[in-house]
Amino acid sequence: MAAYIQGCQVRVTGTFTDFNGSDTDPTTVVFKIHSPSGVETTRTYGVSGVTKTGTGVYYSDITLDEGGVWSYRWTGTGALVAAGQGTLESIAALP
Repeated sequence: MAAYIQGCQVRVTGTFTDFNGSDTDPTTVVFKIHSPSGVETTRTYGVSGVTKTGTGVYYSDITLDEGGVWSYRWTGTGALVAAGQGTLESIAALP
């Protein structure tokens, strides 16, 4: 798990690939973030907060405004059904 200083903005990238290992675009791409206090935020490509940088490659920026473990999940549906998830840790800055 990667650790970052609380208050930093972190870019989280999701890459979708087919069975042959080729980058592929799902019809719909959703990114969900869970803060350490349990607040869930949902972002959807083409609607809010998710940017596409190339075929099958998307990112979303998160501001780690509270300390603790953040979890996230990428989900693709439609033309390609796939999902991936991970965690980040936000730690207090040294005085």
